[in-house]
Amino acid sequence: MSMNIKMTINDWIIEICSITALLYTFRPLFFLNNLDNMMVPNHYNIFGQVDGWGERGFLWLLPLLALIFYITVSLLCKYYYKSFNYHVKITDLNANSVYTIGVRMLRYLKLFVILIFGYINNTFFAIAMGKESYLNAFVVIILFCGLFLTMFFHYVEMKKTQKYIIQL
Repeated sequence: MSMNIKMTINDWIIEICSITALLYTFRPLFFLNNLDNMMVPNHYNIFGQVDGWGERGFLWLLPLLALIFYITVSLLCKYYYKSFNYHVKITDLNANSVYTIGVRMLRYLKLFVILIFGYINNTFFAIAMGKESYLNAFVVIILFCGLFLTMFFHYVEMKKTQKYIIQL
C-alpha cells in the first residue's frame, strides 16, 4: 500500500516557523567578532545562573545540533514515517490518519526543540555581551510544556483512531 502524507497549510506554517527558529539559533554566530576572546556561558544551574564558561566557539554547538536535528526529523517525516513506533494498531482504515498524526507530531516537536536550542544559544550570547545575567527559567518551562503537551495531544488524537479497528 503506497501512501503519501499531504502537507496542509498548518504543516507549512509549522515548517516555516521551524526554519525561522533554526535561523534564530544561528543568529549569535553573525556577531562572534563582537566577542573577541571573551568567554561565553556553557552551563546553567537550576536557578538559571551561569555556573560554567567556555570559549566563544561553543556558540557553534547548539546551532549545529539544531541543524542536524532539523534535517534528521525532516527526513524521518518524509521517508520513514511507517517505521515509527505507534501505540495503536495500524489497519487499512486508520493508516493514513495515524501516519499523518505521527508526522504532524514530529513537526511540532521539531519546532519546540529548535526553539529551545535557539533561546538557549541566544541567551548564551546575550550573557556574554552583558545584556542579560541569567537564563529565564519561565521561558524554558513554557517551551518544555509545549513539547510535552504536543506529545500528549497527539497521543490522544491517535487513540481516537482506534475506533477504526475491526474486531475479529
